[in-house]
This record gives sequence, C-alpha cells and structure tokens, in this order.
Amino acid sequence: RIRADGRVAIASSLAVTGVCTASSFQVAGDIAHTGDTDTKIAFTDNQIDLQTGGSSRIYANNYALYVRSGFPFAFLASSGDSPHIKSGGTNAQDLLFTTGSSNPTRLQITSGGNILCGGTAVSQTNRQLVVGSDAEANLAIETHNDATSETANIRFYKSGNTGASPQVVETDDNIAQLIAYGHDGTDYANAAASIKMSVDGAPG
Repeated sequence: RIRADGRVAIASSLAVTGVCTASSFQVAGDIAHTGDTDTKIAFTDNQIDLQTGGSSRIYANNYALYVRSGFPFAFLASSGDSPHIKSGGTNAQDLLFTTGSSNPTRLQITSGGNILCGGTAVSQTNRQLVVGSDAEANLAIETHNDATSETANIRFYKSGNTGASPQVVETDDNIAQLIAYGHDGTDYANAAASIKMSVDGAPG
C-alpha cells in the first residue's frame, strides 16, 4: 500500500532482490535474516534491540546504548578482528585496554574497582598498581613549568572520619606510609622497611 505521504506500508512481508531505495521505511514487527527464523532487530516504541542466536545482545533506548549482562563489549582496531577495548565477559566483568599485535593488557579496571597498569597483578588488591618486568615499571610524576616555586609533588591526605565531610585527625593517627616489600617465595606479607608519618600531638 502506498500512503498519501509517499511512504510504502507492507502488510505482511516484502522480498527484495538487489537494491531497494526508499525515503522512509516502516516495519510493524521485527526483522529476521532469510537464512533462519531468529529475530535480528527488534523494535519497540522507544528501543532498538540487536539479537543473535535468539538472544538479545545490544539495545539502545532514550537513555543510552547498553550491552546485555554476560555479553562482552569489544572495540576493534582499525584493521583485524582483535579487540583493543573489551570487557571480561561472563567470567569477570573487568574492563581491559590492550595494544600491539599480540594484544597484551596495558590497563585493566577490575570489577572490584582496582586499576592495574602495565599487566596483570599477582595476588595484589591495591586500588592502583603499576605492574611490569623491566626497569620502566615505575610510577613517575613529571612537570613542565618555568616557575621556580613549582615542582613535582606526592601529597598524602588523611581525614579522621569515613564520611564525605573531612574531620579532624587524632593523636597517633597514621597519615601516610611508604612500605617496601620483597617476595619471600610465598607472598608479599612481610615488609622489609617503611617510613611512617603520623600525628604526634593534639592537632589544631
């Protein structure tokens, strides 16, 4: 049926061989591939759902683009089929960033909120960890400023509470600590040396 506004309405099915050109094309139901009966694209009033194998994979609505739970998200490089940004999928919901032809992990954000740089950590649960097997496995800070008062700094902040509003610290509170560990064949449980900074009196 050709409508008054020039659009074509298909009552049941439309078979096209070759190229079909239309300024406006409306589908009342879903779209399936001719080779099988599984729905490939499903429509609702405010959502588009992409499916494979009879299961929903990706959908978009008025708010965002979503990847279904348990289905990994991958960003492909400009060539090839190896993803350089991908989720851990069903087993681990980590977010991995890779580079190079062999796709080694360069940055990993774990499901527990930890950030790993340079590789995969071994039995470490620190919030941020730089991992590597060479002399460049360092955490470095570099500044570019011609002002004599400006320099590279490492700053530690400590509050006396666990809420959002900072509160005063107390005597003997540990403000910051630098600790060096060596693996003893089992774990990193024992420290070799440390520098501890603490409150030595009533703060004011």
